[in-house]
Amino acid sequence: MIKISPVTKCEGMLIPPPDKSISHRALLLGAVAFGKSEIINLSSADDVQTTQKALMTLGKKIYDTKSSVTIEGKGFSEGKECTIDCRNSGTTARMIMGLLAPEKVFIRIIGDDSLTNRPMERVISPLKRMGASITYLDRFGYLPVNLKGQDLHGVRYKLPVPSAQVKSALLLAGLKAKGGTTIIEPRPTRDHTERMLNMMEADILIKRSDSGSEIRINPSELSNFKMKIPGDFSSAAYFMALAALCPGKGLTISDVNLNPTRLGFLEALRAMGMSIRMDLDDVTPEPVGKIFINGGSLNAVVIDADKVPYMIDEVPLLAVVATQAKGKTIIRGAEELRMKEADRIGSLVEGLIKMGASIEATEDGFIIEGPTLLKGATLNPHGDHRLAMCFTVAASIANSDSIIKNEECVSISYPVFYQDFNRLTLL
Repeated sequence: MIKISPVTKCEGMLIPPPDKSISHRALLLGAVAFGKSEIINLSSADDVQTTQKALMTLGKKIYDTKSSVTIEGKGFSEGKECTIDCRNSGTTARMIMGLLAPEKVFIRIIGDDSLTNRPMERVISPLKRMGASITYLDRFGYLPVNLKGQDLHGVRYKLPVPSAQVKSALLLAGLKAKGGTTIIEPRPTRDHTERMLNMMEADILIKRSDSGSEIRINPSELSNFKMKIPGDFSSAAYFMALAALCPGKGLTISDVNLNPTRLGFLEALRAMGMSIRMDLDDVTPEPVGKIFINGGSLNAVVIDADKVPYMIDEVPLLAVVATQAKGKTIIRGAEELRMKEADRIGSLVEGLIKMGASIEATEDGFIIEGPTLLKGATLNPHGDHRLAMCFTVAASIANSDSIIKNEECVSISYPVFYQDFNRLTLL
């Protein structure tokens, strides 16, 4: 456990850790590219290491130096049999199913206690429609599973709920499926996979409209690549929140991913009254740049379901910020948060109520009345890295010390979170 004392400022310069979502995809796509791919600034988060270890278990050669990671492509050895432990990483489990479904391998996919209670049918069902052979071993809809790779055929599939992981798994499967695979998104989600597939010269067509997106992938040979992973917006968001709640001389965030499908939290802070500027530096293939943020008076906002996919990881953090905003903040359409490492809706509300917040959980979000003075408390993130960081932000503005239990779980996505926290708040 760790003690968090109230802070009075968050200021200075932050270079956030490498983007976790993009790191997963770079490894997975590099594994099936033609030739060697070089990844600069790969995330060291536990979840990304899980994906790397999974690929090495499958026989992929991955060379890790101080400056980059090189992965040999050309697919997987025919007839390979092994067990892949996805530990706590839902991204690894769901996306590797899509990657391996058309390969001639026999794989058992397992996970830790948390992962084996997270739903998998949302990705397995459409993969089975493509002809995938995936069998549940203990109970329907959950890991562990056996996957026997075999020939797939393309499908046309409309996502019932927004999910970048499901979309990406189907795109990966579609790379080797007979005929084209079309995915329809009623509401856009993170497009990191599509950007990388374009960079790797896949046969992919994307149509966007006011009613959503339609993405078609045809069988493709992928070219190898060299890319630098940008800083993770979701990791930087905790310090954006601190800058909003504990204004100092201003916070500058550099080398951060500015993908429009990830900026919902930033737009919500702006709507609440924050002064925010973005400068674009590069697009390779992700937009990368700087964010300049200064504190200000905060007002309540309403976040509807159409905005949630652009900020799904930051929704609990926005609820923390809303405890200090004037008026009633309402967040709807975030029911997916109940199926993460912990029930992020119920667990966040439990902790914030202990701190004296006026917050109510709904089936798909939160209702928060503010501003409310928070008090110190002992907080349990239930092993969820994002809840641990949310509670740290809340504890920073409490009226006395707080204790965060099992804070080491932040290593799942942000191993140096507390080092950066101390540096930016104790200057």
